[in-house]
Amino acid sequence: MPSSFGFELKTLTAFVLVVETGNLTEAAKRLALSQSSVSQILAHLEESLGIQLMDRSVRPMAVTTAGRFFMTERKGF
Repeated sequence: MPSSFGFELKTLTAFVLVVETGNLTEAAKRLALSQSSVSQILAHLEESLGIQLMDRSVRPMAVTTAGRFFMTERKGF
């Protein structure tokens, strides 16, 4: 069930793991999910927030300024 934030804890966990590992595949392994599932989770999170968290146009994928801010702000909870 989504929280009042519009996303679930596992969604936030996936985002944090992608940022920490810098890699969708590694985050997926740690979550026991497919890389595609983690990518979709991130896309849904970005859609629910209305911001782009990850820059997928570069390799390796990078965290956007908004993504860094979101990552920093989540530590305040």
